[in-house]
Amino acid sequence: MVHKLGVTLEELYNGKTRKLAASRDIQCADCDGKGGKNTKSCQGCKGRGMKIQMVQMGPGMVTQANGVCDECDGQGTIIPAGSRCKICRGKRTTKEKKVIEIQLDKGCPSDFKKVFYGEGDHEPGKEPGDIVIQLEEKEHTTFQRHGKDLTMRMDIDVSEALCGLNRLLKTLDNRTIVLTTEPGEVIKQADIKCIQGEGMPTFRDPFNKGKLIIIFNTTYPDKLDPATAKKIAALLPKIEKPIVPKDAENVKLEVFDGNATWGGEKTTGNDDEYDGSEFNEGMQGGPQCKQM
Repeated sequence: MVHKLGVTLEELYNGKTRKLAASRDIQCADCDGKGGKNTKSCQGCKGRGMKIQMVQMGPGMVTQANGVCDECDGQGTIIPAGSRCKICRGKRTTKEKKVIEIQLDKGCPSDFKKVFYGEGDHEPGKEPGDIVIQLEEKEHTTFQRHGKDLTMRMDIDVSEALCGLNRLLKTLDNRTIVLTTEPGEVIKQADIKCIQGEGMPTFRDPFNKGKLIIIFNTTYPDKLDPATAKKIAALLPKIEKPIVPKDAENVKLEVFDGNATWGGEKTTGNDDEYDGSEFNEGMQGGPQCKQM
């Protein structure tokens, strides 16, 4: 029996004890898994639980195959209606609800499996089955896990990218850390920085933590006031302006709408395109090569 258990990234980071209610079939204790009294051997299968059946393969084609006996449902015995167990009603098993407790250690792998041996279904005459708990990590709004490292994307505006960053960040264990950069330290688009020891705890070595990797995305204002733009330009490093030729033309930049001829122009049929049909017609009645 495999049960999937959804867990949050916070639970994997901090560790937690989770409980799961499972339902299983167990051998009926009232009849000791016999289904009742006065059981009789099935005459259809001679107590084997399987019998030979004729299977139609096609027109005039018949073969023999072993199949589960439909009279005893493969049990090999039949219990008269008046002799059936009142608890399991002759099914030999009853339902039992079981609460399973699973301990998630700090840094537990996202695909962790825990096996509870002998806690699964128990059919009469067979060994009890196992219950397997399979973890499934839920998606987090801020962080993504990569082994013992955490990654995140942080949107900053152009002022923070150029003039210094000062941000508060809530960690998975509910601490607040401060991210700062010095004024003049430029953060470029898609820059990647990391903080040692703020990643996931290592499984079974929780004091050894990975890195928190931050990918920066710089956002820009939609538009600036021309006067403001001149002031900013005066403060930024000077750029070398090109020498504009006299015959140069001014063009207008527009927002691209996404429509374009991707992959290059392809040839399409038209009335002016030569297809060689006249040459083929002329050759039909023309001279032929002589065969030797």
